[in-house]
Amino acid sequence: MLCNLGAVLNSQDRLDEAADSLRKALSLVTDHALSNYNLGNILKKQGKIEEAKDCYQRALGSNSEHADTHFNLGNIYVEEGRLDKALQCFHNAISLNASHLASYLNMGNVLKRQGKYNEALASYRSVLAQDEHNEAAYHNIGIICKIQGKIEEAIDAYSHATAIDPDNSSTLNNLGNLLKDEDRIDEAVQCFRRAVELDDNNVSSRHMLAALTGEKTEAAPLQYVSELYDRYADNFDSHLVDTLDYDIPLVLKNMIDALPGQEVRFSNTVDLGCGTGLVGEKIRPITDYLIGIDISPGIIERAEERNIYDLLIIGDIVEVLKESVEKYDLFTAADVFIYTGNLDPIFSSVKGCAKKGSYFAFSTEVSLGDDYILRPTGRYAHSFLYVQNLAKKHGFKIAKHRPEVIRKEKGQEIFGDVYIFQYAG
Repeated sequence: MLCNLGAVLNSQDRLDEAADSLRKALSLVTDHALSNYNLGNILKKQGKIEEAKDCYQRALGSNSEHADTHFNLGNIYVEEGRLDKALQCFHNAISLNASHLASYLNMGNVLKRQGKYNEALASYRSVLAQDEHNEAAYHNIGIICKIQGKIEEAIDAYSHATAIDPDNSSTLNNLGNLLKDEDRIDEAVQCFRRAVELDDNNVSSRHMLAALTGEKTEAAPLQYVSELYDRYADNFDSHLVDTLDYDIPLVLKNMIDALPGQEVRFSNTVDLGCGTGLVGEKIRPITDYLIGIDISPGIIERAEERNIYDLLIIGDIVEVLKESVEKYDLFTAADVFIYTGNLDPIFSSVKGCAKKGSYFAFSTEVSLGDDYILRPTGRYAHSFLYVQNLAKKHGFKIAKHRPEVIRKEKGQEIFGDVYIFQYAG
């Protein structure tokens, strides 16, 4: 009776009353599996994760053949990051109920997080074998196929997902990016436009729509940049160095070493958009104090592992420098301004923290003309004339300039400029 009352109160979102009723039931029969299960569900809703976990474990101690209890316990283990235990719970649920699609789906999600992509695909396909209209399974298959470089399969999976749920902004964004990379621009534009119509806060789709339709914006949204780098955090270095032939940090270091003076050394350096520390490790030997700033928490975690920075800050470059009371004699920014078109706020904030004679070393993708542009890739490119005029406006004079191939993309060389400016004060 008390167990049933608890279930009714729970359905009415009267959680405290429901929990009290179930606790009374358990005071009478401590090993009542259903009461423990229902109480666990309520406690989980209330954010009392440890208590919920205890309830599920007690429920399984009384009845180990309840698939939903294994499933819910598995979800708690996922939240705790105990992925192997979560997998065992989902496996137990499936063993008890071969049609427990949520367990197949969550098992796939865990395997994907572990990088076990083929096993994850098998789990998602088990979902589709029983429910061919499962949008989430197709969406996740698309993610994995993209990671594995199976682009046509990824496009096919996302296309199935959008056919099932044409109003999923996230899926439309992912499909749009794949179509863009395959030069199917008109189709990509349709995806991005529809994604923005559905979700005005879909900053990725909004940015790419601007890039593909020739709209000139001042900068990529901070959320877009942060999420982009968070996704690449774990394999950021290998992707840049091995896949894109990226060596701008070394180019910058060599140009800094060639500055006039018997010994090039700096007392206070700030690495803007520091990433994982590829620039930081090059300039660490020539600076007494090194700060790194980046918008991506995931990237900052990787930078911490290098143990080369005296201080790491998560935040927007301009805002962090505006609030800083420090003065620096070297500013670096390698491959950072590809997501910033209007560099005026950057130069202004650097100027505000610069000592007389400070150096500002950075790279850009190059464009023709006298301005900056937003390319269909979603990255910005800056003309030499634009950068030179902006530097002059803020009191910087050019110390060194070097045209460079800054990376490769699809086997094609991407040209850019590497600059060192000196603040005249």
